[in-house]
Amino acid sequence: MKNLLTLLCLTASSAVFCAEIYVSPKGNDANAGTADSPLKSVQKAVNKAKAGDTVKLLPGIFRENVTVSNKAGTAEKPITICGSRDKSGNYLAILEPVGKELKNWTPAPEIGKDVWKIPLAKRPDLLTMDGRMIAQINKFNMVLPRRKPLPEKITQDMIWKDYLPKTSKRLSGLDLLAVKADIMVSHSYFRDREEALFPVIGYVLCGWYKGNLYLRYANGSEPAKHTITASYGNGITIKNSKYVTLRDLYMRGSTVQIFITDKSSNTVVENNLLMHGSARVKVARGVSDTTVRGNILTCGFIQDEHFKLRSGNDMRGGLLYLIFKYVIGVSTSDDVGIIFIGKNTHVYDNVIFDGLLGIEAGGPGAKVYNNSIRNMSSCGIITGYISSGEFFNNLVMNSGIPLRIHDWRHEKFYRTEYHYNNLFVQAPHAGSYVHIYGAPDKVNGPDKVNYDKNGIYKENPPAPFDPGKVFVYHNTFVGGNNTATIIPVRAYYRKYREQPMPFYIMNNIIKSSWSWGMKFQHALAGNLLYVAKKDLRQANLTDKTVADFNRVSPFEKLDSIWVDGSIKPDKLPDARLKADSVAAECAVDVSKDFVFRGYKVQALPGFKPGYYKGKAPAAGAIQMGDDEKMQHFNMLYERFEKARKYLPAR
Repeated sequence: MKNLLTLLCLTASSAVFCAEIYVSPKGNDANAGTADSPLKSVQKAVNKAKAGDTVKLLPGIFRENVTVSNKAGTAEKPITICGSRDKSGNYLAILEPVGKELKNWTPAPEIGKDVWKIPLAKRPDLLTMDGRMIAQINKFNMVLPRRKPLPEKITQDMIWKDYLPKTSKRLSGLDLLAVKADIMVSHSYFRDREEALFPVIGYVLCGWYKGNLYLRYANGSEPAKHTITASYGNGITIKNSKYVTLRDLYMRGSTVQIFITDKSSNTVVENNLLMHGSARVKVARGVSDTTVRGNILTCGFIQDEHFKLRSGNDMRGGLLYLIFKYVIGVSTSDDVGIIFIGKNTHVYDNVIFDGLLGIEAGGPGAKVYNNSIRNMSSCGIITGYISSGEFFNNLVMNSGIPLRIHDWRHEKFYRTEYHYNNLFVQAPHAGSYVHIYGAPDKVNGPDKVNYDKNGIYKENPPAPFDPGKVFVYHNTFVGGNNTATIIPVRAYYRKYREQPMPFYIMNNIIKSSWSWGMKFQHALAGNLLYVAKKDLRQANLTDKTVADFNRVSPFEKLDSIWVDGSIKPDKLPDARLKADSVAAECAVDVSKDFVFRGYKVQALPGFKPGYYKGKAPAAGAIQMGDDEKMQHFNMLYERFEKARKYLPAR
């Protein structure tokens, strides 16, 4: 009996030993992979891992690009790649690409003053300076012809429009590197204002051209005073693998930190710190059942304090948006925390801050909830052309457009989105609210047959189809611009001639604006609309479609709606409703089927019968007496505050 127990213990010990493969920057790939004899290469450990194994990264910096290819864990025995953290939660295992530290720079007066150069055979995917990402001009700008003399001011046409050398009005990349240090930028976004270029991008700008990397300092600094690194490729790529978990990793310096592709399934990305690159997590089409939870994601840009709303007296956030979209990117927002197109992607409990896009969602079966999103110069949450799913209980603060429904009616896909119980907080008189963007006038793809030559949907299309519906209900919107875009329904109606409209805007506390297109809106009900002062383009609130089915409150009385509705930058208001709030008992019960203006609406997700007190529900994300919901948003706000402590010191 004693011998049998000994054998069982040895067998169990061996099983535990085999299940953990240790890696250390000080290790050796000839080692056994134990804690006392770790491997050096993460890739080597991943190649050895099988179902149930954990690749454990010991403290240190690992410089390599890792690929998990054709690996198969199981639900009970996933393959796990795990970092190390101390008792305070600090990340100790850092994964970044091999990279190349760039030294021996020389002046480049042939380009301009304070411009430096270094030979580099290939354009880098990413450049960092002292651990922070810096702006790199896209390759199309860099090949445009130079102009003389250099402009005294950068106008709108100089940073966007086409790239064709013969017709483009864009400023070439080499000229952008050479313009005067105090040059100003004007744009229609800014109306009559101008903003200084270089302070917004941290006084440093780079671009690659014909075998040389050029670097411009606009504050008198020089490369020798900094650590500058060029890197290539993604951090961890998961290809055609299933049941792989990535946990407790600190990843930086890659183009995409975690890229999941090629029919991979059941990947879990949890509790990681991810920064830099055009995306922190990217889930490609064909991937299914991905979970992204509990992560901290940030751009890690050199001047991240300017990721904020543009407002009447501060356009730096708007300029940073333009730089990322039209100078770093190529007419696309070249920065996103999480982007997914795969099926059944669940994104929750993440903290995403300081960037352009928070979450870009696509694919059927999406669930996006309990996320804290803050300081996105473009959009907090944006949904794509094949998006369907639920988006709820998120806190989105100080983001240019908190919620954007993008590329509506892009192709033949029944798209249904439910957006509910979210709290959207903007600084006073800054940023927008909700924007629904239809497909471009130049229509391509499977629906082309339904459009006339002007890009307008035909009155009797030969192949009509139902594109789906968007439901925006029981959300609270605080702050925002006096002329904020809400739902541009009129433009949609003129383009698509659709009856009934596919947008159901119900039970929200939200500012009213000219762009609602009241007479075309068939499901605008149960909202508390507050009217901004001096909004010259506000909707006609005497229209029966508004007055009969919604309540209206002057903007100056907004604070009286909540327990403490005072709107302050970077602060979370107490959005619980007062007992006598005008938002009380003005909403529609969405927990059961109902008919509105002749159109039947089925019960909506997220609400069970009896979810409200009194005769009818209250508008907004927080029902009367529901302190737990406010506690939830406070928790999301505190989670953001705590997340910052894990970032490396600047």
